[in-house]
Amino acid sequence: MAVASGDAGSEAVTGPSDETCGASAAGPGAGRSVPAWQHPGGRLREEGAAALSEAELLAILISTGIRGRTALDIATEVLERYGSIEGLAGRPLEEFLRFKGMSDVKITRIAAALEIARRLSTRF
Repeated sequence: MAVASGDAGSEAVTGPSDETCGASAAGPGAGRSVPAWQHPGGRLREEGAAALSEAELLAILISTGIRGRTALDIATEVLERYGSIEGLAGRPLEEFLRFKGMSDVKITRIAAALEIARRLSTRF
């Protein structure tokens, strides 16, 4: 997903193709009751961040899974181990390598998000 500028200075969110997201070729909401998006990022886009579980939010940061394990599967395992998002904070980054499917890039992305949250929490 990327952020693109609109004509009037507004921003529009663009997502991956329908084929990769599980949406029909007719587009989101094309007369069906099945959600157009079948992954946490699409659900965030449609329902808002507050509607997502901690596992879904973490899965968005993890981004991709590996053969046989989705990003949501990996996120769920991590949260089962540490109890919550708060339980991840302050852990040595190397600890996360024990989870199959976690790479340096994914761990760095999570560490950056936790640091952003920490900095925001001290300002408000």
